[in-house]
Amino acid sequence: MLVTEWDYDLEKEVLQEEALEKGLSRGREEERAILVKSMYENGLTVAQIVKGTNLSETAVKRILGV
Repeated sequence: MLVTEWDYDLEKEVLQEEALEKGLSRGREEERAILVKSMYENGLTVAQIVKGTNLSETAVKRILGV
């Protein structure tokens, strides 16, 4: 028989931390996309954007839809 102690407050804290991390990650992705699009609209090439952002060419093209 397995006996474990369940801590509601600890579970709640862990879930809140996970939600915060997920939100921060999504926000970083959105900011990155805004930056890449802005750079492209200002005349930078995909290669220049890749070099300036350290993103892969595939990621930059995915963001730009090209």
